[in-house]
Amino acid sequence: MKITSTFSFKSQIIDSTAQPSATVVLPSVDPVKNDTFESQEKTDKSKRKKQLGIAGTLLVSITALIIYYRHKTAKKVELAAKKDFEKRQKELEEARKKLEKELEEKKKAQLQKDIDRLCWIYDIKTRCTSYEEFDKAIKAKNAEKERRFHERMAKSREEAEKRWQRYEEEAKKAQEDYQKVREDLNNAWENYKKTAQETKESTEQFKKWWQEFQAKWQEQEKNWEDIFEKYRPHNENARPKSNNTGAKAKTEYTAHSNTYSSTKDIEDYTGFTPDEINIIKKMNNTNPLLIYDVENNKSVLARYLDITEDEVKELFNKNKSVYRKVALKWHPDRTHDETKEGRFKLANFFFNR
Repeated sequence: MKITSTFSFKSQIIDSTAQPSATVVLPSVDPVKNDTFESQEKTDKSKRKKQLGIAGTLLVSITALIIYYRHKTAKKVELAAKKDFEKRQKELEEARKKLEKELEEKKKAQLQKDIDRLCWIYDIKTRCTSYEEFDKAIKAKNAEKERRFHERMAKSREEAEKRWQRYEEEAKKAQEDYQKVREDLNNAWENYKKTAQETKESTEQFKKWWQEFQAKWQEQEKNWEDIFEKYRPHNENARPKSNNTGAKAKTEYTAHSNTYSSTKDIEDYTGFTPDEINIIKKMNNTNPLLIYDVENNKSVLARYLDITEDEVKELFNKNKSVYRKVALKWHPDRTHDETKEGRFKLANFFFNR
């Protein structure tokens, strides 16, 4: 609704530099028109107030709705966050329990592995699931081992006593035989005295008998010595012995002698120094031959066998192809030269060491 004012105002521009006039011109005002304008203005003011009230009410309502929506949204977000937190907390609790369970299973598996290893080390056949069971198994095994040891010792003692009794019986029997033979000897000696006085013929017969008797006596003494030697080890074995048999029980390895034959050496060592010749001779007579010796002298050996240094190492490692090559090159049936025979012997020694 457009309102048109019926009043017309004329504004007068007053120049500030101009001189004030004595007369002031005022606009002409119509009283009727002025009342209408005022009433219209009041109506407009009341309308504007109503519009402002409605706008304020709408603004407040919208603000309240926004606040309510925000509160509701925040509550929903809070509830969702709370549910998500509870869900995550539950998942974390389940993960913690699962991890604890896995750790416990790993711990049990490691414990069982350690116990199984100990059982394998101590040769325990029964399966143990804890250290207490392992200790019981160890004690039982030690008790069984001690029992078996005592049984073996008792059995050995009984056997030693039986051997000793047999030895005593046979020694007693040998002593009785010895006394009997001695008595026979004394009787024979008395008979010899009597017969010697009677006739010379009886003396000759007695000499013959005496020779036979001496032969029997030596044979009997030999039998006695055999008996004593037979039962002497049993007497020594009756006493407890150490398992260590001493240095005599150890097998000693005797290497080939490094001394060379006194026969004339016809090998051809042309182009080699005396030190190199000694090295070649030492290689032919050293047993056991070590890779260290070959590594230090492979250049001399390569020149001597007319092969490369790598082939020297392969020949030492029993390479058939290298051995065949050297054997075909230096075999006496091929070279027909006795001065080159040492090369074939050295290759043969390397391959068949």
